[in-house]
This record gives sequence, C-alpha cells and structure tokens, in this order.
Amino acid sequence: MQTFFCTLGPEKYSRVSTCANAKEILDKFEVTHEGTDQTKKSKVGILTLNYKTFIMKLNKDMKTMSDRFTIIINEFKSYGKTYSNEKVVWKMLRSFLIY
Repeated sequence: MQTFFCTLGPEKYSRVSTCANAKEILDKFEVTHEGTDQTKKSKVGILTLNYKTFIMKLNKDMKTMSDRFTIIINEFKSYGKTYSNEKVVWKMLRSFLIY
C-alpha cells in the first residue's frame, strides 16, 4: 500500500491517505473523478441540452464551431452515450442553416 501512496501527488495522496484498502481508494477516486450516479445524470442532461440547442455563434469561424461540437460529442462518449455519424452530420448541417 505504501508503494502505491508514493506514486500519488500531494493532492491525490491527501484524498486517500486515510483509506484502509485498495477498494476504498478506488471508490474515492471514482467519486472524485467521475462523480456519483446523480452527478453523471446531471452532466448527461446538460450535454443533451447543449447538443439540442447547438448553433453556430455569430462572428465565430467554422473551426471554432466544429471544435465546440466535437467537445460535446466526445463528452457524451465518455459517459457511454453515442450518436450515429449520420445524426452528428445532420446536426452540424442544421446548425449552419440556423445561422
């Protein structure tokens, strides 16, 4: 256990230094980095809203828009939710039409 603690930086060490076993450490890191189920649901809800209301902003170029959209899609993937390529392309095209 001491070897594991030595690999952590000071901030992470302070979070888990009182844990008695590896399971407690993993649970603590899971909550810290991924959040609870309620936190995950909230984040997916916000991402869904961002996806549904996504439009090209005035005075922004195509690259900036594409980067913003890619971040939303990648965050969805990190929570296990994906959209088909067809839906992603259609959403991008619709966001141009609104502009």
